[in-house]
Order: sequence, then structure tokens, then C-alpha cells
Amino acid sequence: MRAVRALHHRTQIAPPLFIYSYSLVFIFLVAIGWIAKVQNISMYELVADPAEIAHKPPYMGLLSQMGILIWSGTFCICWFTASLLRKGKSRKNSASWPEFLWASGGLSLLFLLDDWLQIHEYIPVVLGLASDPSGVPRFLQNVIESAAYILYAAILAVYVGRYRSKIMQGNLVPVIVMLVFMGISTLIDILPHGHLHSHDLLEEGSKLIGILSWFNYFFLVSQQCLRRQLFMPNA
Repeated sequence: MRAVRALHHRTQIAPPLFIYSYSLVFIFLVAIGWIAKVQNISMYELVADPAEIAHKPPYMGLLSQMGILIWSGTFCICWFTASLLRKGKSRKNSASWPEFLWASGGLSLLFLLDDWLQIHEYIPVVLGLASDPSGVPRFLQNVIESAAYILYAAILAVYVGRYRSKIMQGNLVPVIVMLVFMGISTLIDILPHGHLHSHDLLEEGSKLIGILSWFNYFFLVSQQCLRRQLFMPNA
């Protein structure tokens, strides 16, 4: 009986985790079915592997997929660490570490979704300017992408304004590296193809270094928070 009770205790799932995780997956599956029906999209195109659909080799988009994985790792680390941290007292008008990490994970998720679903590329399609991003004139595409970047920059500015004191307490080297390489990637993206040798490699490679730097920063911040929680619980 003791072994049964021990096994029952170890296999228990926290109610919020059970409810939220499975509910989100169920909603996601229902949404896929609804999108397929309303937009008249093949279910196969929504659920199958992209390389299989396009009849391409599995290494298609390897560099881009690596960036998606790193974005995913970043928001998972932030939210996991935030869920472990106790709700300590914070100064008036000052954000707590859990709040900072929840917001950082949410921001990482926003960037992940944009990178994964290419939201900034499909804005002209949503606006009815074209049926496909490839049919949009390059100048107009650059203008719309720049507007999307400005919007993300504004969101980032609000984030930095709110959590500036917390950001400054982390290792700022990855932040500097991220800003430099994300800036390089953005500039290369605006340039027409053919102006640079290995245009795509330079653009995507610079972006990957920027994403990795974002991950490194929050990995170090999460590590710092957990160490403080474990070894200085009253700090």
C-alpha cells in the first residue's frame, strides 16, 4: 500500500497544468478544423510536415527552424523560472522578477510567432493588396515590413521602460550582441537581392546570432534568479 501511495503521489498532475495544457491543445485542434473549413484549406496542408507538403528534403529551412527552436527555448525558460520563483515583495512601482520573466516569455512568444508564421510578410495579403507575398512590389513590401518593425520596436520600448532596472541587473553583453546582429539582419533584409554576396546566409545567419543572444541573456537571468532563490531565499 505504501508503494501504491508513493506511485500515486508521484504521478499526480497539478490541476492548473492539467487544465491549461490540455485545454489549449484541444482549442488549437478545434481552431485548425475551423480554419480548414472556413478558408477552404486542405487539412493535410495544416497538419503535415512542411517539407513533406512541398516535396522537399527534410533539411529545407534548416537555419530558420533552428531559430524557431531557440525562440521556443527562451520563452519556456522564462515561464518555467517565473513559475518557480516565490512572489517576493518588490518596491512600489517596481516589477518583481516573476513579472519580468512572464513578460519576457510573452515577448519571446510574440517574436516566435512572427518568425514562425511570417506575420510581417503576410500583412499585404491580410490587407487585400495581394493574394501572395511574392506578388507584392518590393518597395511596398519594405514599407509594410518597416511599419511592422516599428510596431515591434514600440512594444519593445514599452517593455524596456517597464523593466529597465531588471534588465540592467543581467549580463548585458548578449543584449549588445543581439542588437548589433538583429540590426545587421534587418538592414540586409531591406537591401535588394544581388547587392550582397551570400545575401540569404548573411541575413539569416545574423538573425540566428541575435536570437541566440536573446536566449543567452534570459538563460543567465533565469539562472541568476534561481540561484538567489535557492541560496539567498531571504534576499
